Amino acid sequence: MSARHEARRALANSAVSIVLLIAIALLANVIATRHLFSRFDLTEDRENTLAPGTLATLQSLPDRARVRVFVTKDLPPEAAPYLQPPLDVLDRIERSSQGRVQVEYLDPAESTVAEEAKKLGITPISMQIMRRDRAERVPISFGVDIRCGEKNTRTIPFLDTRNPEYELARALKAVSDPAPRVVGFLTGEPPEPPKFEGFEMPMPPDRVFQRFRESLRDRFQLVDVADTKQGNPVPDEVQVLVVRPKGLDERQLFEIDQFLMRGGRLLVMQDRHAYTPSGSHDAVATGMDPLLEKWGLQIPDDVLVVDMASRAKVQVPQKGPRGERMMVIADYAYFPALTRQTGGFSDKHPVTKSLQQLVLGWASPIDVLPARPSSLEIENLLSSSEFAFRTKEVDQIAPDMRGVDARVMAKATSKSYARERLAVSLVGKFPSLFAGKPVPPATESRPSNAPPPKVPDDGRAVRAESAETRVIVVADTDLAQNMQWNEESAIFLGNAIDWLALDQDLISIRSRGQTRWLRDLDVDAMKAKGLGGEKVPETLEEAAALKEKYDKVGLEARDVADAQRSRIRAANLVGPAVALLGIAGWRWWRRRRERERLARPA
Repeated sequence: MSARHEARRALANSAVSIVLLIAIALLANVIATRHLFSRFDLTEDRENTLAPGTLATLQSLPDRARVRVFVTKDLPPEAAPYLQPPLDVLDRIERSSQGRVQVEYLDPAESTVAEEAKKLGITPISMQIMRRDRAERVPISFGVDIRCGEKNTRTIPFLDTRNPEYELARALKAVSDPAPRVVGFLTGEPPEPPKFEGFEMPMPPDRVFQRFRESLRDRFQLVDVADTKQGNPVPDEVQVLVVRPKGLDERQLFEIDQFLMRGGRLLVMQDRHAYTPSGSHDAVATGMDPLLEKWGLQIPDDVLVVDMASRAKVQVPQKGPRGERMMVIADYAYFPALTRQTGGFSDKHPVTKSLQQLVLGWASPIDVLPARPSSLEIENLLSSSEFAFRTKEVDQIAPDMRGVDARVMAKATSKSYARERLAVSLVGKFPSLFAGKPVPPATESRPSNAPPPKVPDDGRAVRAESAETRVIVVADTDLAQNMQWNEESAIFLGNAIDWLALDQDLISIRSRGQTRWLRDLDVDAMKAKGLGGEKVPETLEEAAALKEKYDKVGLEARDVADAQRSRIRAANLVGPAVALLGIAGWRWWRRRRERERLARPA
């Protein structure tokens, strides 16, 4: 056999081997994609892996769920990165459901599909993309219709691309719950106006928790509890009661107390001072103090918490150099900006362990009394930074850029800066405030057309102690009101309601997609310079001296923090290259040593 023939045969064998290897690799990839569907998730919180709550929701589906995704298929390449993460989540849900979820993709560009999408309320939105260095807006549809059985349906008009897993898990959970949990609101708000087809009545301005309600409506049945003064107990079907104490009388306290005694759970949001955008101030007589003190808590009525290190920014009107009116951005100490870096959240509690940031408004401190029930476990949920204190300046709170910090310091009641408690959870058996006492009389007459209560007052048994139950107390209501409602408020309060409703599947998912805040190097440098724990000034002169010290040392601390950030950036840039060169040098040395060993005579 000639050498040329041998060479051709070897070349053919090599070509066949290469083709077979490519075919095997493709087949293995298809098998792994369809059946193994596992991937390495190296993110800190495993955000590219379905959360346990999502998997539990899939397992609880009573029937096969049909998920129809109305998504625009003919999209420009620049828009694809926005839709790919939620499409990946849909794919993971279908694969992990073990046949319980069937996903179908429909293109609204087709006339029949477009008509069906319109009936469901799924319409395109205008999304801005960058194409050829120019901003353009393109219409995109991305709605989801979920059906489980004949009656249980949920529609998502446009799937949230920031946290699609939560939106899908929430909708799947809604269609899987045959009887949704009931959340009551005892908040003293006017009733929701009636709805008429083709006409929407304006919402009363005093219905301040409406956006809070809307965030819960697709998972819970909501009721307003407004007749406790007439001697009506909290309805039996209510499992969680949201209370905003405002002028509560003894009968209302009794109904709240007995709701808790029968195993109900409470979310208490309490303000001691109410402010309006115009700056007017009203002290709030809550009437809740006897009940809080029975639980071992106290919320002072004459002070507010101010935070000098971690505070939100607000717009402040100011005169410009020519006398014109202009808006400037300023730090506002009455708005504590809680972050994970400043220790604002409990790392262990399910409600707060995944939170990254939250802003409160004109919050009060919460004190835990020495004489508190031994049957209750109290845990801090929200806290200010270490640079906070209490002030009696509760009237002149306008952020005027000049004297607000001096005023709050001049009326400080704290001796030194310290962390302040702003929200707590209580778990255990609660003692009744009315144990051994008669039922208080109703303070309002019942309407003539209202049915009487099932059990008259003289036949009601006053429970002395509850079974184990849960309560959350937040010394602020502004974070839940319409004007300050935001994504962070929705996450915290949504987690709180889920925890109180004994339904924690969604808690691990809701906080995904939040901005992850890095370590605060400025605060670390300020602590290293000896700032913190100083005595709170009592006079304007002391306040000015302390401010001068903070300004001076703060600049030095900022320089130290900037230098540290520069070193970290340099390490991130140079480190990988140095590591790669080191590995390459080590491999070159090993190969050289191997060649030298083989070249030595035997």
